[in-house]
Parts: sequence; C-alpha cells; structure tokens
Amino acid sequence: MRVWSPPSISIWRTKCVPAASGEDLYDRFNVVTLQVPPLRERREDIPLLSEHFLEVFNDKHRKRVTGFTRDALEACVQYPWPGNVRELRNCVESLIVLATHRRIERTDLPTHIQQVHPRSKLEVSLGSTLSQIEKRAI
Repeated sequence: MRVWSPPSISIWRTKCVPAASGEDLYDRFNVVTLQVPPLRERREDIPLLSEHFLEVFNDKHRKRVTGFTRDALEACVQYPWPGNVRELRNCVESLIVLATHRRIERTDLPTHIQQVHPRSKLEVSLGSTLSQIEKRAI
C-alpha cells in the first residue's frame, strides 16, 4: 500500500483517520520518509518529465503532439515551477489539449513561462578577486 501526502498536509492528524488508530497507523507507515527536492533544484528532470507527460496526455486526449521545440523546452527548464511536478503536469496537459500543431513551441507556453530569461553562466578562475568577478558579471 502506498500513501502519498504533500508535506503541508498531515493525513494522520485530520478527520479521515480516527484519533485512536491514527497514531498507530502513522507509526506503522512512518518507516521511511523521502525528501524529494523541489523541481527548481533538479532542472535536469524537467525534459524527462515533460516527455513523459506528453505521452500520457497524448494517449488520454487522443492527440499526436510529437514533442517540444528546443526553445520551448529551454523555457520550461528555466522556469522555477513553484507548483513543482503538479504544475508541470497540468501545464503539459493544457498544452496538449490546446495544441494545434505537432510540436509545442515557446509561443504555446503560458506567458509567465515564455518570459523567463535564461540564466547566464559566469566562469571564475581560481585566485580571482571579488572586484574582478563583479566586473566580469556586469
């Protein structure tokens, strides 16, 4: 049996489980606690999850969207996904339902995701002073 619960909700402390058995069940199920970092901390998962959801929702909605353009996927990777995987999942489903062509393009994405700018990388060599780093960053 699997029980999934967001960290903000304790199903064991709610009315769903009677108080007498709630603590006992909690102790039995609380053997392993997994701490999964938010999606913004594991951006490398975004392309894989996006492709997975694309397949799931193509089947569900009988669509034939083949994938994301490189630009659209880059925008998705740069977006911080405050709603985590659920937000990504809902976004991909919406994109599939509303799709009018075979590939998801950046312009198909919600505006707040389209407008995310890629982070620039700054290479710093060992021995650089703070003022040198700041000059290069500016």
